[in-house]
Amino acid sequence: MDIKKEKGKGIWIAIIAALAVALIVVIVIAVMVNSPAQKYRKQMKLAERYLEELDYDRAVAAYQAAIEIDPKNPEAYEALAELYLDQEDKEAAIEVLKEALDNTESRRLKKLLAEAEETDSGSEASITDEVRGESQPDTSNEELQVNDGEDPDPGADTVTERLTSYEEAETVYDPGPLYEEFLNGGRGVYIADDCYDGGEYFPLGQKMEKGREYTKDELIGLVRGMDDFGDADIAIESERIIDCGLDGISELLLTISVDVYVDNFEVQLLIKDRNDRLELCYIVDSWSRSWTYVSYSGYVRGGGSSGAASGYGWCGYIDRDGIFRIWYECSEEGDFSTVYGYPQLSDLREIEPFSVLIYSFSETGERFICLSTYTEEGRKDAADEIQQAFHEAGIVTYSVSEIDEMIDRRREEIGLTRDIMEYEDGQ
Repeated sequence: MDIKKEKGKGIWIAIIAALAVALIVVIVIAVMVNSPAQKYRKQMKLAERYLEELDYDRAVAAYQAAIEIDPKNPEAYEALAELYLDQEDKEAAIEVLKEALDNTESRRLKKLLAEAEETDSGSEASITDEVRGESQPDTSNEELQVNDGEDPDPGADTVTERLTSYEEAETVYDPGPLYEEFLNGGRGVYIADDCYDGGEYFPLGQKMEKGREYTKDELIGLVRGMDDFGDADIAIESERIIDCGLDGISELLLTISVDVYVDNFEVQLLIKDRNDRLELCYIVDSWSRSWTYVSYSGYVRGGGSSGAASGYGWCGYIDRDGIFRIWYECSEEGDFSTVYGYPQLSDLREIEPFSVLIYSFSETGERFICLSTYTEEGRKDAADEIQQAFHEAGIVTYSVSEIDEMIDRRREEIGLTRDIMEYEDGQ
């Protein structure tokens, strides 16, 4: 046996293996960097840069490119419409908004279209002006309302003025001196004993010390310290006044954005004035493949993708006391037979297309499986043959009507009213 030849052969094998691994890494990075989400963000950032350079034609082209990449994302439509309005081209703005409503279900853009069409008749207004005086919650506390229909002092640098940029709110409540002090750096917040820490990537609740006060800058510092984000762009993206539970008492919702090389993260924090003490009551985060939305009434929804053939979603709300209550979670596994080890179920979709929906309604994690399909009349139970195959595999399933009953029952248990749900986004 020629030891030298064998040794040389082994070295070449190692080199080839190393090169193969390196090639795979390069391919993975290339795919991630060139994902639709990254291409979309790139075009949006290009548009912002062109706007700073007053190159409006290129900004328009960048926004249009972003829309082409992700026609269901309302962000680029709104930015392009705003640009057209700034150029006093209302006709183009209206056309963009109509296109947006053909591709999205954004209630905000629907309102903005109505506003643009009204201003097209002669009155001057910006597409980002706050819609005032409509759909206000019934409250006898008139002192809470700071907007009586007149524009605020354009020269004022108040917290109220900054907060009115909240993207969906129709009613603006006085945030009070405590929120203003916090946003101006003069006051901090404490982690609440009953704080819901839903942070998967940024679990701030695990890092914050009970009884210690944290300023806005210190909260941003905690986010930065969660991982190696030394070069990341971390900042307060929005400061929004909301009314959890529609009780007429305001809460402050902060969104901290973390823009890194490949992924973009958001951390949302709900701060509530509890007996002249600001407390952090709710923490949730999301990244490029997930999302969380907290509406004006405190109704919360989230979801995302957990793989090529699977996804998940969840609903809940933050009540008037600042306590988050989960309504239900639902995940869909496109390849149930492989993921859960039931090869005998692999060919059932040849009978008819169906979804395997897995529900849970509390923190216990108990799961309820529903097999359903979609028709023009709505969602219905999958075929009996499919149901029977799951039962024979020892899997307990529930009908669509049974799941609907569980959803309604859970909603009543947590006190989530129709008003809170239907008032979402100021509706």
